[in-house]
Amino acid sequence: MRLTLIIISFLLFASPSWADVITTTSTEYYTVNGKSKNAILKDIEKQFPKLPNGKFKVAHTQSTVKWDYSWTERNGLCTITKVIVSLHIIYKYPKLSQTPDKKTLKWWKNFLQETEEHELIHGDISIKSANEMDKKLNAIGDVDCYNVKSIIKVRANRIIKKMEKNQNSYDMLTDNGIKQQNYKSQ
Repeated sequence: MRLTLIIISFLLFASPSWADVITTTSTEYYTVNGKSKNAILKDIEKQFPKLPNGKFKVAHTQSTVKWDYSWTERNGLCTITKVIVSLHIIYKYPKLSQTPDKKTLKWWKNFLQETEEHELIHGDISIKSANEMDKKLNAIGDVDCYNVKSIIKVRANRIIKKMEKNQNSYDMLTDNGIKQQNYKSQ
């Protein structure tokens, strides 16, 4: 028993000094009017701005990644001692203001389920990017103190740009969720 406590204590103190990404999520809704499929889609189209391809979005995922860090300096070199990466994801979905007939309600539930699936994958892309940022920023070794801030900023911004590219590629592949089966077949 005593040996077990010693081993557990050692493992706790031997773990890396950085923590996992701090991730928070929230969900917002916008009200959609209409009792038929066409009326509902028309109201969604009216509320969301058109995309460059002329189509409209049904839902949206907004991801905000932030990072903070500290370092110690010795002999002109800086060593990163702590990195904190935080990710906040906001999912925005439509919500019916009226209860439609059974047939339309069944369509709506399937439609919303597919929409949520699409948006959650956007969230996963953001989570993977935030984890990559945490890993890469924590892996920075000793660097010239004069350049430490710019090195971190460049690496973090490179990951943000890659995340944006992955989000756009995903939307292109799935036609913003309309052809979600394209993603599933990969």
